Amino acid sequence: MRHLSLGTCKLRANNISVGRFSTLTNLVLCDVKFVGEVEPRLFSSCSKLESLTLERCFGFESLRFDPHDSFEDAGGEEV
Repeated sequence: MRHLSLGTCKLRANNISVGRFSTLTNLVLCDVKFVGEVEPRLFSSCSKLESLTLERCFGFESLRFDPHDSFEDAGGEEV
């Protein structure tokens, strides 16, 4: 699976198999509520991820990324 878009749902963190996200290049989460403790490795396991969109997502306090990664905002500017 390379592209995944989830919306208006609840994800139970303890039921998510992080290995399944290793091939994702595009992940869109919209109006998603995470239930339980969200582990940082949930997103860090997405080593091929090129695009991550989070809109109205709840249930985690922060996201951590490798400081050597480069990201662009929606306007195409590096952040």
